[in-house]
Amino acid sequence: MGRARHTFVAVAFTLVSCSTQITPAATPISQLTSLRVYATTAATPLLYDLTSAYRQQQDPQAVFELASGSYATMAERILREDGSYFFSHHLPDDIDSPQSPFWAAPIGQDALAILVNPSNPALGISLDELRTIYAGRIQRWDSVGGNDEPIVVVARDESSGMRAEFEALVMGGQATSPAAQVVPSNQAMAETIARLPGTIGYGSLSDLSPQVSALPINGVIPSADTVYDRTYPLRLTMYVVGRSEPREDLPDMRAFIGWVQSPAGQTVVAQRYTPLLRP
Repeated sequence: MGRARHTFVAVAFTLVSCSTQITPAATPISQLTSLRVYATTAATPLLYDLTSAYRQQQDPQAVFELASGSYATMAERILREDGSYFFSHHLPDDIDSPQSPFWAAPIGQDALAILVNPSNPALGISLDELRTIYAGRIQRWDSVGGNDEPIVVVARDESSGMRAEFEALVMGGQATSPAAQVVPSNQAMAETIARLPGTIGYGSLSDLSPQVSALPINGVIPSADTVYDRTYPLRLTMYVVGRSEPREDLPDMRAFIGWVQSPAGQTVVAQRYTPLLRP
Protein backbone atom coordinates (compact mmCIF):
# COMPACT_ATOMS: atom_id res chain seq x y z
CA MET A 1 0.00 0.00 0.00
CA GLY A 2 2.70 2.50 -0.91
CA ARG A 3 2.14 6.02 -2.15
CA ALA A 4 3.86 7.99 -4.85
CA ARG A 5 6.61 10.17 -3.47
CA HIS A 6 8.07 13.40 -4.78
CA THR A 7 11.76 12.60 -4.34
CA PHE A 8 14.31 15.33 -4.88
CA VAL A 9 17.95 15.43 -3.92
CA ALA A 10 19.65 18.78 -3.55
CA VAL A 11 23.19 18.09 -4.69
CA ALA A 12 25.84 20.23 -6.32
CA PHE A 13 23.28 23.02 -6.81
CA THR A 14 21.10 20.82 -9.03
CA LEU A 15 18.27 18.36 -8.45
CA VAL A 16 18.76 14.71 -9.33
CA SER A 17 16.66 11.61 -8.67
CA CYS A 18 17.28 9.18 -5.82
CA SER A 19 18.36 6.53 -8.34
CA THR A 20 21.44 8.60 -9.20
CA GLN A 21 24.65 8.15 -7.24
CA ILE A 22 24.74 10.91 -4.65
CA THR A 23 27.91 12.96 -4.93
CA PRO A 24 27.38 16.29 -3.17
CA ALA A 25 29.64 19.18 -3.99
CA ALA A 26 32.11 20.25 -1.36
CA THR A 27 30.30 22.37 1.21
CA PRO A 28 32.13 25.56 2.21
CA ILE A 29 32.70 26.30 5.85
CA SER A 30 31.02 29.58 6.74
CA GLN A 31 32.31 32.24 9.08
CA LEU A 32 29.00 32.37 10.94
CA THR A 33 25.72 30.61 10.25
CA SER A 34 22.29 30.89 11.79
CA LEU A 35 20.17 28.02 10.56
CA ARG A 36 16.55 27.40 11.54
CA VAL A 37 16.07 23.65 11.30
CA TYR A 38 13.09 21.99 12.94
CA ALA A 39 11.62 18.48 13.14
CA THR A 40 8.46 16.58 13.80
CA THR A 41 8.55 14.73 17.11
CA ALA A 42 9.26 11.46 15.27
CA ALA A 43 12.28 12.97 13.49
CA THR A 44 13.66 14.88 16.49
CA PRO A 45 16.44 12.35 17.27
CA LEU A 46 17.73 12.79 13.73
CA LEU A 47 17.62 16.58 14.06
CA TYR A 48 19.87 16.55 17.12
CA ASP A 49 22.22 13.90 15.72
CA LEU A 50 22.81 15.74 12.45
CA THR A 51 23.15 19.28 13.79
CA SER A 52 25.54 18.14 16.52
CA ALA A 53 27.67 16.16 14.07
CA TYR A 54 27.70 19.05 11.57
CA ARG A 55 29.17 21.38 14.17
CA GLN A 56 31.75 18.80 15.19
CA GLN A 57 32.78 17.67 11.70
CA GLN A 58 32.09 20.50 9.29
CA ASP A 59 31.47 23.94 10.79
CA PRO A 60 32.20 24.51 14.50
CA GLN A 61 30.85 28.07 14.21
CA ALA A 62 27.45 27.05 12.88
CA VAL A 63 24.53 28.27 15.00
CA PHE A 64 21.29 26.30 14.84
CA GLU A 65 17.87 27.37 16.02
CA LEU A 66 16.10 24.07 16.77
CA ALA A 67 12.48 23.25 17.53
CA SER A 68 10.17 20.27 17.32
CA GLY A 69 6.46 19.63 17.33
CA SER A 70 3.66 17.97 15.43
CA TYR A 71 3.77 17.79 11.65
CA ALA A 72 0.94 20.33 11.37
CA THR A 73 2.72 22.77 13.69
CA MET A 74 6.04 22.53 11.84
CA ALA A 75 4.42 22.90 8.39
CA GLU A 76 2.57 26.00 9.51
CA ARG A 77 5.74 27.43 11.04
CA ILE A 78 7.88 27.22 7.92
CA LEU A 79 5.13 28.85 5.90
CA ARG A 80 5.39 31.85 8.25
CA GLU A 81 9.19 32.00 8.23
CA ASP A 82 11.55 32.65 5.36
CA GLY A 83 14.50 30.28 5.14
CA SER A 84 13.43 27.67 7.70
CA TYR A 85 13.24 23.91 7.09
CA PHE A 86 12.07 20.84 8.98
CA PHE A 87 12.72 17.09 9.03
CA SER A 88 9.71 14.86 8.55
CA HIS A 89 8.63 11.32 7.65
CA HIS A 90 5.57 12.83 5.96
CA LEU A 91 5.18 15.13 2.97
CA PRO A 92 2.48 17.73 2.37
CA ASP A 93 -0.44 16.19 0.50
CA ASP A 94 -0.07 18.65 -2.39
CA ILE A 95 3.71 18.27 -2.83
CA ASP A 96 3.28 17.05 -6.43
CA SER A 97 1.18 20.04 -7.42
CA PRO A 98 2.86 22.94 -9.25
CA GLN A 99 0.98 25.20 -6.85
CA SER A 100 2.40 23.52 -3.74
CA PRO A 101 4.11 25.99 -1.38
CA PHE A 102 6.59 23.28 -0.33
CA TRP A 103 9.86 21.80 -1.59
CA ALA A 104 11.31 18.54 -0.25
CA ALA A 105 14.48 16.45 -0.53
CA PRO A 106 15.09 12.95 0.86
CA ILE A 107 17.67 12.61 3.61
CA GLY A 108 17.19 9.03 4.78
CA GLN A 109 14.96 5.99 4.99
CA ASP A 110 13.05 4.44 7.86
CA ALA A 111 10.55 1.70 8.64
CA LEU A 112 7.16 2.16 10.23
CA ALA A 113 7.79 -0.33 13.01
CA ILE A 114 4.84 -1.99 14.76
CA LEU A 115 5.76 -1.83 18.42
CA VAL A 116 4.89 -4.23 21.24
CA ASN A 117 6.13 -4.98 24.73
CA PRO A 118 9.01 -7.52 24.67
CA SER A 119 6.96 -9.83 26.92
CA ASN A 120 4.38 -10.28 24.14
CA PRO A 121 4.70 -13.87 22.78
CA ALA A 122 3.05 -13.11 19.41
CA LEU A 123 5.43 -14.11 16.62
CA GLY A 124 4.07 -11.66 14.07
CA ILE A 125 0.91 -10.56 12.29
CA SER A 126 -0.19 -9.92 8.75
CA LEU A 127 -0.87 -6.49 7.34
CA ASP A 128 -4.56 -7.38 7.16
CA GLU A 129 -4.56 -8.39 10.83
CA LEU A 130 -2.84 -5.14 11.78
CA ARG A 131 -5.49 -3.16 9.92
CA THR A 132 -8.27 -5.14 11.60
CA ILE A 133 -6.72 -4.60 15.04
CA TYR A 134 -6.56 -0.84 14.53
CA ALA A 135 -10.11 -0.78 13.19
CA GLY A 136 -11.19 -2.41 16.47
CA ARG A 137 -12.43 -5.73 15.03
CA ILE A 138 -9.67 -7.90 16.55
CA GLN A 139 -9.56 -7.12 20.24
CA ARG A 140 -7.63 -9.96 21.91
CA TRP A 141 -4.06 -11.12 21.46
CA ASP A 142 -4.93 -14.82 21.45
CA SER A 143 -6.66 -14.21 18.09
CA VAL A 144 -3.21 -13.55 16.55
CA GLY A 145 -1.00 -15.93 18.52
CA GLY A 146 -0.52 -13.93 21.69
CA ASN A 147 -1.67 -14.22 25.30
CA ASP A 148 -5.29 -14.45 26.34
CA GLU A 149 -5.57 -10.73 27.08
CA PRO A 150 -7.06 -7.60 25.51
CA ILE A 151 -5.18 -5.67 22.85
CA VAL A 152 -4.63 -2.06 23.90
CA VAL A 153 -4.36 -0.01 20.70
CA VAL A 154 -2.19 3.12 20.89
CA ALA A 155 -2.17 5.75 18.13
CA ARG A 156 -0.51 9.07 17.48
CA ASP A 157 -2.54 12.30 17.56
CA GLU A 158 -4.28 13.43 14.39
CA SER A 159 -1.80 16.28 13.75
CA SER A 160 1.06 13.77 13.55
CA GLY A 161 2.80 12.99 10.28
CA MET A 162 3.53 9.48 11.60
CA ARG A 163 -0.18 8.88 12.05
CA ALA A 164 -0.83 10.12 8.52
CA GLU A 165 1.77 7.65 7.21
CA PHE A 166 0.29 4.80 9.25
CA GLU A 167 -3.20 5.47 7.98
CA ALA A 168 -2.00 5.70 4.37
CA LEU A 169 0.17 2.56 4.50
CA VAL A 170 -2.02 0.39 6.74
CA MET A 171 -5.60 1.54 7.11
CA GLY A 172 -6.56 1.96 3.47
CA GLY A 173 -9.32 4.45 4.21
CA GLN A 174 -10.60 2.69 7.34
CA ALA A 175 -10.76 4.71 10.54
CA THR A 176 -8.63 4.01 13.59
CA SER A 177 -10.79 2.72 16.42
CA PRO A 178 -12.14 5.50 18.66
CA ALA A 179 -11.14 3.29 21.61
CA ALA A 180 -7.43 3.77 20.78
CA GLN A 181 -5.30 5.56 23.32
CA VAL A 182 -3.82 8.69 21.72
CA VAL A 183 -0.31 9.89 22.58
CA PRO A 184 1.42 13.14 21.56
CA SER A 185 4.84 11.84 20.50
CA ASN A 186 6.86 8.79 19.52
CA GLN A 187 8.57 8.96 22.91
CA ALA A 188 5.20 8.79 24.67
CA MET A 189 4.25 5.87 22.43
CA ALA A 190 7.38 3.94 23.36
CA GLU A 191 6.96 4.71 27.06
CA THR A 192 3.35 3.51 27.03
CA ILE A 193 4.24 0.24 25.29
CA ALA A 194 7.17 -0.39 27.65
CA ARG A 195 4.86 0.11 30.64
CA LEU A 196 1.80 -1.90 29.46
CA PRO A 197 2.38 -5.47 28.20
CA GLY A 198 -0.84 -5.71 26.13
CA THR A 199 -0.27 -2.62 24.00
CA ILE A 200 0.42 -2.27 20.30
CA GLY A 201 1.64 0.92 18.65
CA TYR A 202 3.84 2.21 15.86
CA GLY A 203 6.94 4.31 15.44
CA SER A 204 10.40 4.51 13.92
CA LEU A 205 13.38 2.19 13.86
CA SER A 206 14.93 4.66 16.30
CA ASP A 207 12.22 3.81 18.86
CA LEU A 208 13.34 0.18 19.25
CA SER A 209 15.05 -0.63 22.53
CA PRO A 210 15.27 -3.44 25.09
CA GLN A 211 11.91 -2.14 26.40
CA VAL A 212 10.15 -1.98 23.00
CA SER A 213 10.17 -4.66 20.29
CA ALA A 214 9.13 -4.67 16.65
CA LEU A 215 6.49 -7.18 15.58
CA PRO A 216 7.19 -8.89 12.23
CA ILE A 217 4.67 -7.93 9.54
CA ASN A 218 3.92 -10.55 6.88
CA GLY A 219 6.82 -12.51 8.38
CA VAL A 220 9.37 -9.70 7.91
CA ILE A 221 11.07 -7.78 10.72
CA PRO A 222 11.90 -4.10 10.08
CA SER A 223 15.62 -3.45 9.61
CA ALA A 224 18.01 -1.57 7.37
CA ASP A 225 18.34 -4.66 5.16
CA THR A 226 14.59 -5.21 4.76
CA VAL A 227 14.13 -1.52 3.98
CA TYR A 228 16.85 -1.68 1.30
CA ASP A 229 15.55 -4.86 -0.33
CA ARG A 230 11.93 -3.65 -0.01
CA THR A 231 10.72 -6.84 1.67
CA TYR A 232 9.40 -5.01 4.71
CA PRO A 233 5.99 -3.65 3.66
CA LEU A 234 5.88 -0.46 5.75
CA ARG A 235 8.76 1.67 4.50
CA LEU A 236 9.19 5.41 4.97
CA THR A 237 11.36 8.12 3.44
CA MET A 238 12.68 10.90 5.66
CA TYR A 239 12.69 14.38 4.15
CA VAL A 240 13.87 17.89 4.72
CA VAL A 241 10.98 20.20 3.82
CA GLY A 242 10.97 23.92 3.12
CA ARG A 243 9.24 26.55 1.06
CA SER A 244 11.82 26.30 -1.71
CA GLU A 245 15.16 24.74 -2.55
CA PRO A 246 17.92 26.66 -0.75
CA ARG A 247 20.05 28.31 -3.42
CA GLU A 248 22.57 31.15 -3.47
CA ASP A 249 20.41 33.25 -1.15
CA LEU A 250 20.76 30.56 1.57
CA PRO A 251 24.29 29.19 1.07
CA ASP A 252 24.69 28.00 4.66
CA MET A 253 21.44 26.05 4.62
CA ARG A 254 22.33 24.57 1.23
CA ALA A 255 25.73 23.56 2.57
CA PHE A 256 24.10 21.86 5.56
CA ILE A 257 21.57 19.91 3.46
CA GLY A 258 24.34 18.93 1.03
CA TRP A 259 26.39 17.62 3.97
CA VAL A 260 23.39 15.64 5.28
CA GLN A 261 23.18 13.88 1.91
CA SER A 262 26.94 13.37 1.71
CA PRO A 263 28.66 10.15 2.90
CA ALA A 264 29.58 11.89 6.17
CA GLY A 265 26.01 12.95 6.88
CA GLN A 266 24.58 9.60 5.81
CA THR A 267 26.92 7.88 8.28
CA VAL A 268 25.17 9.88 11.02
CA VAL A 269 21.75 8.93 9.62
CA ALA A 270 22.77 5.27 9.75
CA GLN A 271 23.27 5.42 13.51
CA ARG A 272 19.48 5.36 14.04
CA TYR A 273 17.84 4.93 10.65
CA THR A 274 18.68 3.72 7.13
CA PRO A 275 20.84 5.79 4.74
CA LEU A 276 19.59 6.73 1.29
CA LEU A 277 21.99 4.24 -0.34
CA ARG A 278 23.25 0.92 0.94
CA PRO A 279 26.83 1.34 2.23
